[in-house]
Amino acid sequence: MEAELANNRSINAFRFILFFSCLTLLFWLFSQTINVYKSKVVGAIFEILWLPAILSLFSLPVFSFHFWRKDKFKITSKFLHLLIWTLMSILILFILSRY
Repeated sequence: MEAELANNRSINAFRFILFFSCLTLLFWLFSQTINVYKSKVVGAIFEILWLPAILSLFSLPVFSFHFWRKDKFKITSKFLHLLIWTLMSILILFILSRY
């Protein structure tokens, strides 16, 4: 019973981190490709969401690493793949912000 509960928590944590990682990546990609200040409403929404997006951009890899460590650094762990995904998305965003 405890193992099943721990597995459900692990799956929920994986889904949560993956969802917010994709959402953060999409937010930054849209903000880099469109002029968010062209419309006042879109600019206001961007100004409200940029700080949580930055926080999630740098905290999600930490959470991924934490859960990978709880999986005892298994190569087959889904959190390792999630850690690689979040680090690659940070790299993509830094490369796109330079151009």
